Amino acid sequence: MTKTSNEIKRVDLSRRGAIAAAGGAMLSSALPWLAPAAHGAEGPVMTRPIPSSGERLPIVGIGTAVIFDYQNDAAKQAARREVIRTLIAGGGRLIDTAAGYGSAEERLGEIVAELGVRDKLFLATKFSFDLPRAEAEASLRGSLRRLRTDRVELMQAWNVTDGGYTLDLPREWKKAGLCRYVGITTSQVRSYDAMAKVLTREKPDLLQVNYSLGALESEKALLPAARDAGAAVLVNLPFAMVGGVFALFVSGLYLSVPASVGFIALLGIAVLNGVVLVSHFNQLRSRGVPEDRIVVEGSMRRLRPVLMTASITAFGLIPLLFASGPGSEIQRPLAIVVIGGLVSSTVLTLILLPILYRRFGGSARALP
Repeated sequence: MTKTSNEIKRVDLSRRGAIAAAGGAMLSSALPWLAPAAHGAEGPVMTRPIPSSGERLPIVGIGTAVIFDYQNDAAKQAARREVIRTLIAGGGRLIDTAAGYGSAEERLGEIVAELGVRDKLFLATKFSFDLPRAEAEASLRGSLRRLRTDRVELMQAWNVTDGGYTLDLPREWKKAGLCRYVGITTSQVRSYDAMAKVLTREKPDLLQVNYSLGALESEKALLPAARDAGAAVLVNLPFAMVGGVFALFVSGLYLSVPASVGFIALLGIAVLNGVVLVSHFNQLRSRGVPEDRIVVEGSMRRLRPVLMTASITAFGLIPLLFASGPGSEIQRPLAIVVIGGLVSSTVLTLILLPILYRRFGGSARALP
């Protein structure tokens, strides 16, 4: 997920390169399958260097928000275990989580320990940037305990909004061997000016930010600053959010609590449709279907289920779009986000996802 277009240690600012990189990040968010396990490798997964060290990372990783936040669910635990197993089998390494993602760190730590694959992963987590020192250190200790490790590869200050913020404390942790890299993140456009100041002054190893055709603000506000600071960029935005953000913009609404709830619901549907499609790709591969036929046959056979899942949900929410009575201020933003997001996630799932699978799906290496 680190983004550069060549071997020099700088961030590629061309729109073509950034959008291509965002495509990989969208795959990691909406569908964390790089390739099926136990299949011969056709070639290595594409990588990009972290400018501060030259260490190379696969361009696709996975996030754990929402989908790893659950309790006492053996079926979900088994499914997430297979996700991580397949990520590693496909040559992937990076998994991003946070102390504020509910139970995600704990579930991830359990799975990594069960599989015995800690040395194969690049673990990234986050702490709230505005915590007092004692609480920040407690957050770090809690993350390490939940992840069942004595250090993480990347520790990030989460959603920085203060232009005067310094990375002194994370760098102390880095010096003590508790993390290998330090970074900053934001998902809020209103924080971009402050983030640019921090980037310029503190020069973190990595920056994590939203970027896609539906969220281009970081292209001018943050990516140049990241380039100049020599920071790698982690781009994250799932298929679904592109349409949801665009629908809010067109309708003239702002990001409210009901809209945020809509985004959460949307993520689940987008992940489900991705699972439906790629699970069938994997089944076809296990049956020995030729590589050039897998995505064609799989997409054709799963077209109807994916369209039905999206269309039934969208049609059911249409009445809320025209609500005008009491409660409409809650109903309309939720419906707009979900319907708009379903349009983009369905199109991208059926068109872009098979392309990405065809590109990365043949590079699996079986786990020992």
